[in-house]
Amino acid sequence: MAPHAELRARTEALCEELKKRGPQALAALKAAFHARHNGVTGLSRLAVDHLVANYYHTEEAKEMGRAFNSKEDPDPDKFYK
Repeated sequence: MAPHAELRARTEALCEELKKRGPQALAALKAAFHARHNGVTGLSRLAVDHLVANYYHTEEAKEMGRAFNSKEDPDPDKFYK
């Protein structure tokens, strides 16, 4: 929750943070929120069978892992083509 006076600034800051993330990661997060309504089984199936297995083989995953390990911001040019 944010006070009304801070809402726009905090929303813009969150959007800037999300822009640094890769599209596959954002899609996985969005799908996980939707899968919540199918319970644990739906969430587990979605995450493991469909998203994570595919994500690990992307350039995005490699760059996000490299950035995390080196404590740097990811380079979006590596996965936005």
